[in-house]
Amino acid sequence: MKSSNAFLILFSFVVVYSIIIGVLAYGTNSSFGIINFVIPFGIFIYSYANSVNRQKLRIYLRTYVFLCVLLSLSIILYSGTGFTITTTYFLPTKNQVGPLIGYGAIISIFILFFPSKLGFRTSKVRSLLYLSLYLFLILTILIIRNRSGFLALFLVTSILSVIRLLKVRKVMYIGILIGICLTTLFGLFVFGYLGEIFNFVYDALFLNYDISDLNSISAGRIKGYIEGIYYIKDNYLLGEITGPILNYTPHNYVINLITEIGVFLSIPIMIFYVVLWIAVLKGLMISKLRNSSFLLLCGILLLALIISVFEYTYPYGPGVAQFMLWYLYGNQNRSLNEVGNYE
Repeated sequence: MKSSNAFLILFSFVVVYSIIIGVLAYGTNSSFGIINFVIPFGIFIYSYANSVNRQKLRIYLRTYVFLCVLLSLSIILYSGTGFTITTTYFLPTKNQVGPLIGYGAIISIFILFFPSKLGFRTSKVRSLLYLSLYLFLILTILIIRNRSGFLALFLVTSILSVIRLLKVRKVMYIGILIGICLTTLFGLFVFGYLGEIFNFVYDALFLNYDISDLNSISAGRIKGYIEGIYYIKDNYLLGEITGPILNYTPHNYVINLITEIGVFLSIPIMIFYVVLWIAVLKGLMISKLRNSSFLLLCGILLLALIISVFEYTYPYGPGVAQFMLWYLYGNQNRSLNEVGNYE
């Protein structure tokens, strides 16, 4: 059996399994399986069955980045107070919108770093354009104060940057790049902008939070994790199915899943979640995958998986927020474990 078929079978099983568990545990009105898996599975199947060539995929990726920029402009100009950090969250859906924009940022930096992997044309003007779009999308994430999205984007960008630097074999080019970065930082410091940038980022991350209190910085998530773990300790078999309803939803995919349906019933779903992590690790560590277009999918999937540590619906939802992730996954038309035949 091909690995691509094995992944499709596993995904299909998890979808059906989650729906059955939801109906048996919570009744026919349950949305447990639908919210978690049906929507991303539908996107995956559509893309899997209607995969596009690299030329069309380039068009789709550019269009997605353009739409992210329009969304960002709309948020900044009409929903918020411009390019300023507010003391309160002005966008209630920031944790859904932020990763959507984050995917656009990853696509931009991928085109900037690895244009040949998908056949993008290269030029200084195009490189400057995609760098500008990347920085603007990051700016938007900071303005809406989507902190988990910013942290995940920072980590993914760092990993992609290291991979790009490893591909540059000439020490001179690396030295020039480091020199440009240091010169830019020095210029910002001399003209007094470095402090303003630091304060802007600091306010986006920590305004109205007590930086000496980890629970405050995490917006109460640490306390929620602890409560969830204690709840699992007392109701590990079937979670909320037979136990009392937890008053607080732990903002962590694994903890929340186990509190909902217990350790035993979570095993098949957790296996699929672990498989996704393995896919990312293979994509980053195996040279043949790292040197292919699969790297873009790894970057986007890694963003969603990192956010799943802080948000309980990722990497599957909420709603169609993960459209680009599962569309790319389906279009890749390969399995998690396959090493060959990537372009």
